[in-house]
Amino acid sequence: MGNILDYIEQEKQSFTQYPFCAVDSLVLSQLSYLNFDGLVPGPGEGDSILLSQLANEKTVAAMVKGIRAPDLNTKLFWLLAESPRFQNLRLSAYINHIDEEKEEQFSAVTFLLGEDAYVAFRGTDAYYVAWKEDFNLAFICPVPSQVEAAEYLSHTAVPVSGRLLVGGHSKGGNLAVYASLFCTPEAQRKVDAVFSHDGPGFQPEVLETPEYLRMKERIHKTIPQSSLVGVLLQHQESYQVIRSDSFWIMQHDPFSWVVENGSFSYEASLTSSAAFLNRSLNEWISALSEEELSAFADALYKVLCSFGGETFADLPEEWWKIVLNVLGGMKELDADTYKCILFTVRSLVSLAIGNLPKPKVNLKLPEIALPSIPLPKRLPHPFRKHSAKISSPHKIQ
Repeated sequence: MGNILDYIEQEKQSFTQYPFCAVDSLVLSQLSYLNFDGLVPGPGEGDSILLSQLANEKTVAAMVKGIRAPDLNTKLFWLLAESPRFQNLRLSAYINHIDEEKEEQFSAVTFLLGEDAYVAFRGTDAYYVAWKEDFNLAFICPVPSQVEAAEYLSHTAVPVSGRLLVGGHSKGGNLAVYASLFCTPEAQRKVDAVFSHDGPGFQPEVLETPEYLRMKERIHKTIPQSSLVGVLLQHQESYQVIRSDSFWIMQHDPFSWVVENGSFSYEASLTSSAAFLNRSLNEWISALSEEELSAFADALYKVLCSFGGETFADLPEEWWKIVLNVLGGMKELDADTYKCILFTVRSLVSLAIGNLPKPKVNLKLPEIALPSIPLPKRLPHPFRKHSAKISSPHKIQ
């Protein structure tokens, strides 16, 4: 039983001999989490850079600094640099920025595969504001990074003479789908396939647009068997279920996805417990008004901001005391919302725990059972007020 690292090490064929597949997409989606600031030219800033030009210990150490699982990502890079399949990759059009005022985290990079290109949108990184934008997906469409993703794809598609492939992991998968729907018609015609790896879904009104109906056969969504992130806002999108060697929300980690014989190991369906949990969460979200969802997102963001700094890397040594104090101060919220905040915080801690200072005490957040699904407090509008406005892309300067 292997994973993407084993795949890179074992697959010797070129993309001509063995065409680009979903596993390749997950590999490059994971690579997009590395910090290429100052190393890869931005859009319109110059030529691409060969992957091997970044292959020195000092540069690699800088690229993995502050990201989740630095050891695994270091191994990922060195395997790619030595791989007959990937070593001739060229990187270009790298962009990475955080805008706290707009509550936006956006990063993308284009990998050149000869005449073809793969546009990778980075998923949620360690910045608190990145998680806030994720929370906003529940009630705002488009969020700023979705608009920027469509602009980026429109711009980077222009020089591509071959196939245009698009993808990302986590929020990056959501951005990849959104960008393929609302980029320029010229760019969309070049898009051959879109890969969303455990990316959140969309509100129903997006999936009812002509743009989605035109693209849906080119969209390939993969989620692990106990997916939580990838089925949030899940309505009409089809998906394939991937076997993972981890458990619960830790299955969101791409390094846990099982690869065998050059392909993912597929499962027939989600686990029954995951299916029930996901249905409950989506029904609970759908039952809330925009104002209630906004308050929920703000409350979660308050927990993150209480740590100080800007990222999980800035956490104080006794971060768990702050978590408990802030959560204790939120009991004025209604019981269902409070339970879901606890559930979400536990999930975030589980995802980030590998980079957090280990508690010197036995940290135990209150036991959390999902709230019983309330009756809708307001029937959802066919188009929520933030959802109907899909802005046209404009050129990235």
